[in-house]
Amino acid sequence: MISRSTSNLTADIGIIGFEEALEIQHRLRELREQDLIGDMILFLEHPSVYTVGRHPNPNNFSSVKVISTERGGDVTYHGPGQLVIYPIMKIGTPEKVDVRKYVNMVQEIIIKSMETLGFHCHLGEEPGIWVYDSPVGDRKVASLGMAIVRGIAFHGISINLTAEVLPGFSRINPCGMDSNVMGFLGISRDKMIHAVLKNFSAYYNFEMNLNREQFFEFYGTLKN
Repeated sequence: MISRSTSNLTADIGIIGFEEALEIQHRLRELREQDLIGDMILFLEHPSVYTVGRHPNPNNFSSVKVISTERGGDVTYHGPGQLVIYPIMKIGTPEKVDVRKYVNMVQEIIIKSMETLGFHCHLGEEPGIWVYDSPVGDRKVASLGMAIVRGIAFHGISINLTAEVLPGFSRINPCGMDSNVMGFLGISRDKMIHAVLKNFSAYYNFEMNLNREQFFEFYGTLKN
């Protein structure tokens, strides 16, 4: 039994629908604001879905149904072959938060994680991370879209791991760009999670890693 705790936790919750994951994020954000839980990082995968942020351009997703969210950015795709990472973290107060500092930190963590795995990375004009040596050349392999409410950050990062994810981007202009800019790393999910956790540990102390069953047991104690 995982008890209610204010420790910083990570959880790999496997495949979960986007709307269910969004509901979980909202609840965890509220609890984090009240200091009833510590910071959390969720690792997961979504079934195929298109989402848009606060500033969507309908011309970029005219042929697909999308789910609107409060994150930054335009349209993107989530689906099999992609690792999604949602940090729910206190990064300031309701009155004062340094958004740019947080985004830069997350970008640095993901870049270091990819470099640990042997990739050469760079930033693009839009928030996101490109690698020179992906299996299909210099391509964007990671997208960032954050939301911050009353000092708590949520939403996060998606990393394309395998070629399976690429066809999903072909129906949209991801973040306003041609879908051909998207690439993948060609590595396993476990390797990516391990690298990200290792590099997050340079900034935060995460004391416990939960599997899917443990997380939902823990989350069940928090819902009421």
